[in-house]
Amino acid sequence: MASTAEMSKYGAIESSSLDVKETQISNDGKLQSNVQIYGLVALLCAASISEGYDLGVVNGAIVQIQEHFEFESHQVGYIVAVAPFCAFFGALLHGSLADHFGRRVGLVSAVVFLFVGPLVMASATSLSTLLIGRMLCGLGIGGGMLVVTIYVAELTPSSQRGRLVACQEVALNFGMVCGFLMSWILLGIPDDWRWMLMVGSILPLPLIVVLIAVYASGGADDAFLPETPRWLAQQGRFESAYQVLEKYHGSHEASIQITELRAESEQKEEFISWGAILCAWSNAPLMRMLLTGILVASGEMICGGTSIAYYSSAIMKDDLGKTAAYFVTVIIGLVRLSGVIIATLAIDHVGRRTLLLASASVMLVACMWVGVTAHFHSTVVWMLPVGLCLMMLGFVMGLGTVSLVYISEIFPTRVRQKGMVLCMFWCRLGGASCAMAYPILIDRYGISVTFFLQAGVNFVLLSLIGLMVKETKGLSLEQTYKLFDD
Repeated sequence: MASTAEMSKYGAIESSSLDVKETQISNDGKLQSNVQIYGLVALLCAASISEGYDLGVVNGAIVQIQEHFEFESHQVGYIVAVAPFCAFFGALLHGSLADHFGRRVGLVSAVVFLFVGPLVMASATSLSTLLIGRMLCGLGIGGGMLVVTIYVAELTPSSQRGRLVACQEVALNFGMVCGFLMSWILLGIPDDWRWMLMVGSILPLPLIVVLIAVYASGGADDAFLPETPRWLAQQGRFESAYQVLEKYHGSHEASIQITELRAESEQKEEFISWGAILCAWSNAPLMRMLLTGILVASGEMICGGTSIAYYSSAIMKDDLGKTAAYFVTVIIGLVRLSGVIIATLAIDHVGRRTLLLASASVMLVACMWVGVTAHFHSTVVWMLPVGLCLMMLGFVMGLGTVSLVYISEIFPTRVRQKGMVLCMFWCRLGGASCAMAYPILIDRYGISVTFFLQAGVNFVLLSLIGLMVKETKGLSLEQTYKLFDD
């Protein structure tokens, strides 16, 4: 007969063995969930690549379009500015669809516009057709950015949310580099600008195919491209919400989050009305959320980074020549892509506020660099390209990467869509204004004055970020909006 000591030893060994097995099962489940999450985010990023391609290809295409149609600088401004302006209406349209019919429906609508818009532009024979094509692209870009951001933010774990939402920005910048590169490669062939634009209609096709397959198979809540658990919980479909959470977060985390979602839904609060959003001055926490979100979102567009993405070739072509300017723009795109990858890896470690402050500071210095270089008519050929590269690097290290992450975090579920739409309205209004103003300012006052003005804007932006932005790193979506209660 085994002694008590031996039985105790064997029992301890069995207990230890069971603990190891449970840990291994838990780790395997976590690994499987991570693989599924990253696969899903990669698929959703097809929409972001398409959006980025449109932003990038216009940089080169607009130079050729201006020469082909002999447009004035203000007409060029119209063509470029109409897309960011219409992006707000795209966010409004697709955001409403996403709120009422599900995030997937909003996504379907957005990618259709991203497919049709480039085809209309590529076949244009007049200014009006070009504007219609750009309007369609803008509606798709605004909707895609909003719905994909909400989708990823509502589906991913809080420990990975910043990095995974920022993956959208990586995809956007990859698409932008593809647009820069395609402009450089196709430059000089017959109808080069038409081919540059037409390629953009190919990029959303993988996501369109998957969405068709999902709906053809019945469109189950927990399909490969599922509905988000927070939208499902808002509709009272808690069983489906738990299944999606369990699939992508694991059973332990799913149990915790479904409890939080039930508690939030028991408050019997419907999605907030537009009246409550637009009259938010009577609700101090909501007003603070909105003002901070508007600052961060509009800062992305008014800091000058997006304007450089549109006009770098036009800015440099007189000094460097057209082919060299297009090539340097590809280099700027690669710098931008490298910077956004680094920022994406750092965002959940360094924090949102720190990156925003660092970004605005670098942008301020870079604008002064470009302004001084242009003012003194530097004969050193690399000074202007280096200044633009520094400007782009500063942009993506914070303002260009963090803004979508931040505005997707600070609102509660019932406010998120409309809050983000309002932030995007000011974002797109700022983007359209800058896109319109840049060619006119450069044409009338020169590069130097334009970039000194941009430096002034960035100084104000840096000051406001320091005063208003709160850190959301590591907090769940249910915790972040409580930061604005005080």
